[in-house]
Amino acid sequence: MTKPTTRAHSAVTWGLVSLALAVVAVLGGAALAPVFPGPLLKHPAPSPSAPAWLEPPSSAAPLKGATPLADSAPMPAAAALAGELDAKLGGGFGAAVLDGSTGQTLYSHAGTQAVAPASNLKLLTAAAVLTTLGPDATFRTRTVRGSAPGSVVLVAGGDVFLGNGESSPEAVVGRAGIVTLARQTAAALGPIQGQVTVQLDDTLFTGPSLNPAWASEDVTVGEIAPIDPIALNVARSQPGGTGPRPLDPAMAAASAFRDALAGALGPGVTVVDGMARGVAGGGAELASVTSAAVSDQIDYTLRESDNYAAEA
Repeated sequence: MTKPTTRAHSAVTWGLVSLALAVVAVLGGAALAPVFPGPLLKHPAPSPSAPAWLEPPSSAAPLKGATPLADSAPMPAAAALAGELDAKLGGGFGAAVLDGSTGQTLYSHAGTQAVAPASNLKLLTAAAVLTTLGPDATFRTRTVRGSAPGSVVLVAGGDVFLGNGESSPEAVVGRAGIVTLARQTAAALGPIQGQVTVQLDDTLFTGPSLNPAWASEDVTVGEIAPIDPIALNVARSQPGGTGPRPLDPAMAAASAFRDALAGALGPGVTVVDGMARGVAGGGAELASVTSAAVSDQIDYTLRESDNYAAEA
């Protein structure tokens, strides 16, 4: 990972200064109101309106992979549904369940009250990352020579936005591409013959890879996955994909690199199947690719509200 530049520190510093000045201005205006009354301090009351994309949908979205129920299917009993949901849900929340055909409300728990989405906490994560690392920080994924002849070690550097193709300079997901890394590694190895083995060094992160507070159902459907210091497409099979995520994102990325390296090496070279984890020694660096800036990754994380990107 590269260190933030002076410009990054300046941007953060001026941002905090601007915020402080804004607070002072607001408090100062309130204090001066009795002293300087008049039109200057009179403002019309704001009348905010929600953007269109926040309005409730007029119809239910089609279910992917589910067989629609017949119109004659029985409707769940509201009391029974409430008993099931109340037993499983807890804490402060707002929820509503509507029948997709009739629009009838089957369950409501503070369903008409405006509540802050849990994902608003991602704003705190974003602020912490930008303050700690700086907006211009990046992450490097590299390869080094292993201790044994013909061995290559893929060293995870914290980039979970790796793409499964060539590097794309204009992209956020895929700014650094696993295929580009493999081709550069093959070129650095030079003309070789025989077998090549690939190891994965993903020791950058320590501790449990999955927060035990996550429900197993969330892992199953792909809301989250074990947090590793390397992953493809934010732990998805394709950029913008949905559904289950790999349960070992680091190994999935390493396997993709191994396959790409096998395609990049010339005839007479065999990349051994299988993958072992290890720790990179003092071997010479072969190649590296660099992620998009942290500011770009934060922008993606907040727009997509991606749990994996936020936790990684």
